[in-house]
Amino acid sequence: MKELKPEIICTINTKTITPELLNSFMHEGMTIARINMSHTSLKQLHNFYITLDIASMFGDKVKVMIDLPGPELRIKGIKKSLNIKSRQKLNIHFNEVDNGLYLSREIDTKSVREGTRVFLQDGQAQAMIIEVNKSFFTISIYDAVKLRANPHISLVNTKTHRNFLSESDKEIITESLKYSPDYYALSFVESKEDIDEVKQLLKDKQVNILSKFETSYSLHNAEEIINNSDYVYIARGDLGVEVSLEKLPSIQKDLSKLCNSLNKPFFVATQMLESMVENPLPTRAEISDIGNAVFDGASGLTLSDETAIGKHPIQAIKWMKKIILANQDYYLDN
Repeated sequence: MKELKPEIICTINTKTITPELLNSFMHEGMTIARINMSHTSLKQLHNFYITLDIASMFGDKVKVMIDLPGPELRIKGIKKSLNIKSRQKLNIHFNEVDNGLYLSREIDTKSVREGTRVFLQDGQAQAMIIEVNKSFFTISIYDAVKLRANPHISLVNTKTHRNFLSESDKEIITESLKYSPDYYALSFVESKEDIDEVKQLLKDKQVNILSKFETSYSLHNAEEIINNSDYVYIARGDLGVEVSLEKLPSIQKDLSKLCNSLNKPFFVATQMLESMVENPLPTRAEISDIGNAVFDGASGLTLSDETAIGKHPIQAIKWMKKIILANQDYYLDN
């Protein structure tokens, strides 16, 4: 069998993963297990490593990527899901409240302004800030949507954070270093200084730093971010919220070319086989998307919801591997 060139990164649901399922992921082609710490507690991370030790007894090995929340914003207070009607208004508190919605981290409240466009849940819902009060702000949702627990919220063209690493991020790094992860994925990187903040905390620890392009600000500092990272992540979900969606393909191409010119390996993420969350077969468009990422020289391709909450995780990994193997020689030969 041909050697698999790009890595297959699978997002792991630490609440439901079992040694048997994890071993199946590894056997079918997963080479990197991604742990999204936005949805994972330190206890669940510990339990994952126990599960990984058991799964690895069967002979397969896998690297681990710990994806830090970074200065992202999420809405807390939704227990399972929340059905929102068109034009419904939501109050989102700046600080934690017992009965209501609130932000996942402290922000610069002065940066929140009326009239700001808002995207929720990776752009699945759009809204606008219609009022700002001392303790909360109010958004009006454009169209009906079902919000999952802990959805991401993006305030367009608004820089809300003061420091890159939150106290939670620092605790995650400090506690997870004992497991010797292979990668730390840094979310919402915008400058070399953000990366330096993490390097100072890591000191001499041998962990690959993977910087994620997720904001419009990061594109202005693309070369310095790439040069100061071990790997780069073209994360099209949040990036697609920050920039005009129709520009996303050309931005992906430009970042791919820049990484190649600087000899920096890069991964691609978001909705690569999204239809397989529900369906057993991929779409033609998804197959072409993966093929084009391979042609561009991607060093890794990511499955997110497909393996975390999807109905057909094993089939998704098999299809990802098949598409890579069928198309990787085109890149190698050109």
